[in-house]
Order: sequence, then C-alpha cells, then structure tokens
Amino acid sequence: GGLSAGELPRLEYFLRYAVGVYGWRMLSLIHPQQFHAEGGFSFQDERAFRSYAGVELCDVIKIRFRSETFRPAYALCVDHARQSVVLAVRGSLDPADFLTDAVAYSLPFLDRRGRPRGAAHMGMLRAAEELLEEVRAPLLAAMRRHGGYELRMCGHSLGAGCAALMAALLKHREAPVGFRFGAYAFACPPVADKALSESLHAEVTSVAAGDDVVCRLSLRALVELGKRAGSQAREAIVDVLRVEAG
Repeated sequence: GGLSAGELPRLEYFLRYAVGVYGWRMLSLIHPQQFHAEGGFSFQDERAFRSYAGVELCDVIKIRFRSETFRPAYALCVDHARQSVVLAVRGSLDPADFLTDAVAYSLPFLDRRGRPRGAAHMGMLRAAEELLEEVRAPLLAAMRRHGGYELRMCGHSLGAGCAALMAALLKHREAPVGFRFGAYAFACPPVADKALSESLHAEVTSVAAGDDVVCRLSLRALVELGKRAGSQAREAIVDVLRVEAG
C-alpha cells in the first residue's frame, strides 16, 4: 500500500544514512562543492558519511567501507535523536558488490526450525548472513547499553536488499531478539518471493521511484524477457518470409 504523508519525513531521515554510507566517491558526485578529497579514501569516506548523515564521531560503533564478495560496506552507529541503533548498508559500488548482485539464483529461506518461509536472492541472503554475524557482538552491546532503542536497518539497491533480508533473518531465524527492529529499503531489488515478502509486511518499508528497473530486475524477469524477445523475433522473421513468399 501507499505511505501516509506523516511517514515521509522518517523515510527522508533514514535515506540520508542509505546515501551517506556510499562515502566520498558517491557524495562528491552529488555534492561536488561540499565533498572533495583531502586525504585517503577510508578517512574521506567516514568523514563524508558522518557529515551527510549527521552522525557524531562518538556515536560511530563500527564502520567498514572496503567491501568483498558477500561482504558489503556498512556503518553501525547510534542515533539518539531517533532513539535508534542504525545499521546502514552500502549499495553496489565496488566490483565485489556486483559479484554479490550476480549470484541471483533463488534459495529456499528456512526459519529457525527448518521450515520454509519462501525464497530469497542467494547472493544477498549470503551477504545479509555474513553482515549480521560480523556486527552481532557490537550491535547487541549497543542495544543493551541503550535500553529502549530500536534497531533500524537501511540501504539503497544492494544495501536495501541486505537490510530487508537481515530483517527476515531476525524475524524468522534468530531467537527472540528482545528489541524492536525494522528496515527501510530504498530501490530494493527483488530479493524475496511473495511468501517471504508478505511475512515482512510489518518490519520492512520498501520505497521505489516510479518504474525504477532495479526494483524489477530479477533472474526470472531476465529469463522471461529473453523468452518474449525470442518469440517476437521469430514472429518477425515469419512475417518477413511470408511477405517475400507472397
């Protein structure tokens, strides 16, 4: 369904995390006057993220801007204004990220009792599992330290898919986590089938801009597109042959 006007400021707020976690390289393209290189990439990335997202240095828990296959870049920090611990996952930027995207086969998603809950994008599910394991200790420590805070996961593109699937892992696979959580997925790729998506209705807010192809570009869609293109090509060839024969 649609979003109410009252929800838009909250989405805009967390969008700054989803965009900011791209770091200096992306932000210098969006705001070239504000973000320019003065030091090493890692330093510039962290400073650019904190400036864009409005995060104080003391509120950064853990941050990693160098990605690997199935290990996207991310920032984990505390947001006192929203009484949240925020896990922002970066979208595709480095070659390793695109390899994660490309592992696009569907994998059965099983809950903590081994029961099927649907299917998920294999590469992004692996990335969500790896990331959740990497941040587990500092994340739980932060949630204990800030009693009553919520966990808010967010991201754009690849980051959106990981955020949504981390919400699925917390809901269906983890033992009762003992705190509230949710995810904001901006331009989320097709990472879950209908059954898994519907089970996350209360936990994941997905935002798509118009006919954004990223939100519709799945392996199944590409196969179907190939079939339709092949069928139309065959029909066109038949029409040409008929005209020539006539």
